Amino acid sequence: MIRIYVLLATMAIAAPTWAQDILIRDARLIDGTGGSPRERVSILVRAGRIAAIAPDVTADGVATLDARGATVLPGLTDAHVHFISSSGATFRNDERETAERLTRHHLRAFVACGVTTVLDAGIDAERARDIRAWLAAGHAGPRFFTTGPYVRPVGGYGWDGFGAESTVEEIERKLDLLQSLGSAGVKLAIEEGGAFGRLATFSPELQRAIMEGAARRKLPLYFHATTEAAQREALAWHPRALMHAVSSGAWTGSFFARRDLSDDFIRLMKERGTYLVTTLSVLDTWPGAFERDRLDDPLVRLTVPAEELETARNPDAIRSFQDGVIGWAQPWVPRFVRPVIARWLWSPQNLLDGLRYSERNVERLHRAGIPIVVGTDTPSPWPAAIFHFHGPQTLREVELLAASGLSPMDALVAATRTPAEMLGIAAEPGTVEVGKRGDLVVVRDDPLRDLRALRSIVWTVKDGVARTPAEWMAAP
Repeated sequence: MIRIYVLLATMAIAAPTWAQDILIRDARLIDGTGGSPRERVSILVRAGRIAAIAPDVTADGVATLDARGATVLPGLTDAHVHFISSSGATFRNDERETAERLTRHHLRAFVACGVTTVLDAGIDAERARDIRAWLAAGHAGPRFFTTGPYVRPVGGYGWDGFGAESTVEEIERKLDLLQSLGSAGVKLAIEEGGAFGRLATFSPELQRAIMEGAARRKLPLYFHATTEAAQREALAWHPRALMHAVSSGAWTGSFFARRDLSDDFIRLMKERGTYLVTTLSVLDTWPGAFERDRLDDPLVRLTVPAEELETARNPDAIRSFQDGVIGWAQPWVPRFVRPVIARWLWSPQNLLDGLRYSERNVERLHRAGIPIVVGTDTPSPWPAAIFHFHGPQTLREVELLAASGLSPMDALVAATRTPAEMLGIAAEPGTVEVGKRGDLVVVRDDPLRDLRALRSIVWTVKDGVARTPAEWMAAP
């Protein structure tokens, strides 16, 4: 039976999330390396770092958690999120104050769901600085990495608020901005644009300026690209990662071009050493595919803001979603026709077929040895999304990797060790090893039997601070 053996006063909910000392006793350990689980081990965390892992670890005067029968994992990583928006924000027309409050809620939701590290793959500089300051003040949330605002050409893919660059001088200024943010890299996009035709891309001169400028600043490149043609073009830039699995075109209805990835492309991606960030859950949360009973999941009810749940239950929000997405892809289509188009293009079977297509390609890349990384793109298609929630969707993404054909262990590695390697932080989080950060998740059930066990979170430990999901949601 799992129980708290001793819980010191220093771990009260109101305490700031500074590093703590803690002993987790008698757990099954899945350490994130891909090796076999270890039974009945104890883990000592001192000053926020793992100090010992052994069957007989003892320590006096520290908080002790009895994890008998439970499984300990590394804290999870979601390597593609967006705090710039919230699920249903467009429908509600959220004010700035609401957006800030929801962002802080989302930060707590991630750790409540066992996610202790995130990569925000597209955010304006001001909001990135606000989040960093909020977390630095000791408020609850995951480790926050970001690529900052996109580097994008005039007329290119991405939010206009990110700016656009048309000269070498403007590119240098944008790269300086990213460096000042402590960016994890540079986010770019190659997007065919659906009904608009191909969206703008950089000239060869500006491409060289970006590649050389990013290399000087040691900023790896991350690419939005969703078709094989776009991803092949992105590979010419030698990116660190492609930020989406190839999709079947749910944005524009191009559901009929579902050719599997070519062997030549897979070989090229492997030669480049490029990571794939999955984002399978985007289609999984499309209206028509989303199963409404997921809204009743206890972890969803605990971690998703009330207004987002209310929006998700509102039929008018689905119509708003349809209007927004079709309006983006085919702006000349009259509004009264858009629901008819949506029913035709986005039937549940069509969406499921599209998801299976993406899963099949992920599985082929995995078998070829391409490193797979969990990322959700939450909330996407932002800000029109209504079922794509910060926190719970990460757990769903891990489940979808198993549906793609990855073993449970490989799916867990894709959410722990591999993203840490991609981000260049593998010396810190990502695996449970002596000397690393004390970022851990304790779950009641065995995720190697069923990855839905990740929802049975007993405690998330961040820097040695252990809280239940409810306590993380109540934390300052």
